[in-house]
Amino acid sequence: MLVDGDAVITQIVAIALHLDGLFPEAALIPRERLARTRFIETLAWMNNTVHPTFTHIFMPFKFTGDETAQQAIKAHAIDQYRALLDELQGLLHTARQAGSDWLSGAHCGALDTYALTLLRWGSIAGINPEDTPELWAHVQRIAQVPAVARAMEREKLQLSLYRPAAQ
Repeated sequence: MLVDGDAVITQIVAIALHLDGLFPEAALIPRERLARTRFIETLAWMNNTVHPTFTHIFMPFKFTGDETAQQAIKAHAIDQYRALLDELQGLLHTARQAGSDWLSGAHCGALDTYALTLLRWGSIAGINPEDTPELWAHVQRIAQVPAVARAMEREKLQLSLYRPAAQ
């Protein structure tokens, strides 16, 4: 949630657009037409596909009251989420092939920090971040960006919460 004066903004796409409008000099969203379109396309995919898949893992009770069905929903969503993290790693690989060190373009930005969040959530769901090594290395790099490091420290966030299942 972002509070700007009397305005409360709750959706990540709207927050990113709002911040970009407030701070155009920060170039939070690329200015070039196709790069801007690709940024919004990726942000929307993260928000409308990856994020809701995690909701099925974390809150299966929203989809059924049957506990057996909840476990099936959660297990299926974990498999889907793992595939989406692979897809996110592919987007990172594509960005690197195009000469960008960041998903967001020339510098660490909203796509990168959202990628950190999504990979971290995967670790909460029992997905080893090392299963996507390029993405895991990228997320570790994002966590070292001073503003991100400060936010993680302030919120007392661990980068990975993965714990191998007991055998």
